[in-house]
Amino acid sequence: MQNPNTPEFWNKSYESDRSYEDMKKKRTRSNLIIKEIGKHLKTNSRILDLGCGSGLISHEFRKEQIYYKGVDFSEAAIKKAKEHSPNFDFEIVDLNEYKIEEAYNIILVLDILEHIDNPDRLLKQAIRKGNIIIINSPFKDTVKAKMHIHEFDAEFFSKYLTEGLVSNIELRVYNEKASGGKEFLIIMKNENFNN
Repeated sequence: MQNPNTPEFWNKSYESDRSYEDMKKKRTRSNLIIKEIGKHLKTNSRILDLGCGSGLISHEFRKEQIYYKGVDFSEAAIKKAKEHSPNFDFEIVDLNEYKIEEAYNIILVLDILEHIDNPDRLLKQAIRKGNIIIINSPFKDTVKAKMHIHEFDAEFFSKYLTEGLVSNIELRVYNEKASGGKEFLIIMKNENFNN
């Protein structure tokens, strides 16, 4: 099956005039994720946001003294992110081919694994290069969307602990207003991480 997630599809989506406040109000996940990032945020933290979209999360931290890099393959999304958070770095990349070169205190993998060709490859890179990895993804069999090419259950994420790639996993399931289904919020900690 060909991946329906193309830059053209997502550019059209991000060219609509959705405000940050409207998106934030409609999404349970935004508030949960922002709160979780805040728990781990320190001055001079380095954050990588994989699949950052229009920068909804970066917008919340634009006044913090941190390094924030967002990557996405939608040119329209990156344009919006740069407008709303001009002090942060944003780059157009294809996450199916992206290689994480630098180390980060926090790596965000939010609503992206279900859209890319090889989610395991991207997640293993994030684990190698990040201290805290915060993941959000629809729960298997509860959220169906034409652009989702993968589904996940708890076993998919817990294998990284079993394989010794992370030292701790906190897994929460919550009801998402925007999708009408259950979603995961996963926090992986890599205690052996050296920045």
